[in-house]
Amino acid sequence: MASPYSPPPPPPRRSSLKWLVVAVVAGSVVLSLLFVAAVAVVAVKTGEREEPVTDPVPFSLQPVLEESSPPCASGTLTATDGTACYRLAEGLTVRRVGDAQAGIRTGDTEWTVQVRLEKADADAFHRLTAGLHQQPPPRNRLAIVVEGKVLTAPTLTQPIPGDELEITGNFTQEAATDLARRLQGRRAS
Repeated sequence: MASPYSPPPPPPRRSSLKWLVVAVVAGSVVLSLLFVAAVAVVAVKTGEREEPVTDPVPFSLQPVLEESSPPCASGTLTATDGTACYRLAEGLTVRRVGDAQAGIRTGDTEWTVQVRLEKADADAFHRLTAGLHQQPPPRNRLAIVVEGKVLTAPTLTQPIPGDELEITGNFTQEAATDLARRLQGRRAS
């Protein structure tokens, strides 16, 4: 007659347990990699990836003393388009901006760079333009100099209060965007 009790099952083999542990670890690694890949895809699609930062490109705002035609004499700076030479007075060097954005003014077709100055530079900019607008030409002009070239030298008709200025200079979209990025300390695209 058969016993109502069956014999106990044999103990698990160690090799089966080892494979179970390996499978669980491998599955965890695969899931972790999938999670990291998904986060990276979302970050790239939303544009929130981290960007390399460099030192911002400083620029200066300098009163124009004289303007002449090329060839440029020693001690003068050339306009970026090569059409004029400028002898400049000391002015304001801006080493860090609050913001810089490339764009097109409403109703215009020319690319510009809108710059927001830090508070200390904005105050110095206002003081610089306060007396300049009353000078006779060309001394009523303010040169915007980047990397040793005059981008533009507009005539001032009044003091410029506030912390914003606009840089013009026959920019393409790419050139305006690259300048804005460099002024902020980001790599040009």
